[in-house]
Amino acid sequence: MSLQNFKEAIYINVVKEPDNDISFFEYKTIFVNEENISSLYKVDLAAYNPTNNDKLYFYPGCDIPRYKVRTWGKSRNITITNKESSATHIIAGKKSISGCLNSNAYMSTENSNVYCEWLDKNYTETAEIIQLKNVIEKTAYHKIFISRSEKRDAYAGLGKLSTWDVREGKTAKHYGFKSLTGDHQGSMFKSWERIDYADSEQLKKLKTMHDPNGNICSEKSVIEYVNENSAIINKSMYEEIRNLFKSTNREDQLVGLSIMSNCNVKPSLHFLLLLLEEFSMKINTFKERNHVNFKSLLKYLNLPRWDFLTVDDMMQCLMDKDELTMEIIKEVADGVKKGMQRDHNTKHFKINTITVSEDVQNHMINLMEEQKVIN
Repeated sequence: MSLQNFKEAIYINVVKEPDNDISFFEYKTIFVNEENISSLYKVDLAAYNPTNNDKLYFYPGCDIPRYKVRTWGKSRNITITNKESSATHIIAGKKSISGCLNSNAYMSTENSNVYCEWLDKNYTETAEIIQLKNVIEKTAYHKIFISRSEKRDAYAGLGKLSTWDVREGKTAKHYGFKSLTGDHQGSMFKSWERIDYADSEQLKKLKTMHDPNGNICSEKSVIEYVNENSAIINKSMYEEIRNLFKSTNREDQLVGLSIMSNCNVKPSLHFLLLLLEEFSMKINTFKERNHVNFKSLLKYLNLPRWDFLTVDDMMQCLMDKDELTMEIIKEVADGVKKGMQRDHNTKHFKINTITVSEDVQNHMINLMEEQKVIN
């Protein structure tokens, strides 16, 4: 997608020493986003396909355990590098995108000339003021964002203003910015507004992640590889893990969580989802749920709510990972049917049949067609 809606702006922080009424200015260039911020997260990062001598660089926000990547990569001469410039592949995820965005509330004006005139009227023309005016006048974007902080109180923005102050236009006086039109109490700033912005380095990363021809790969695709030699949770292991979670011994329960977190995820997917559905409330009480291995598992599953799984969530996850089989469909359908019979059967109305959605039917038809081509 295009990131053209990021416009260059100036952020100015007016820092005032409360004891001696001395002000000085801190300013920097920021890039303000004018589109729906949710669209920035709709990025389909490419799948990673490993080859010998790859060098991987991880953007901040990736939850993949690095030691797992190093252990897995040894046999393929795949290494992790700390230099983005030397990487063959850059690994990123949704947290990497959110880490490139900031959000805050600032005062704004659309007239840079007014602000420069205000500086001339209220401050001696020092080298600092001249430099600030030059920066403002050269800014391509039409808005200037203002914040004010006092060292004693360590606050910025509108933290100490009431709603009434904002509504009555007293913000300017509070900030020390009086109108240039005589004694009229008002502000050259229209209003305060919440903005989403990035600095130059953050914007560069965002553009890299949104470049369809770039070398950015999804961390979820890497998770499959680093766990490929781990244990697969089959029916018998699934029952063993259930018994571990049912144990009154906390150490047993944590062993069950560890097996889930470190298994070969894709072929274990069905039983993993069943375990999460049954024991999510218990897992949510463990501080170990914040361990990087479990977070890595959740990252791969990409569930709307891992701690409140629905049948539809489970089916969608299985389809997304191409792990849905006719056996699983029959098992889930039978469970849904029994649940509906238990909850909705009446004396005169009985539930005897149940069918799947067109999405599931089409998914299985496409899967069978693909298998025919392969064979």
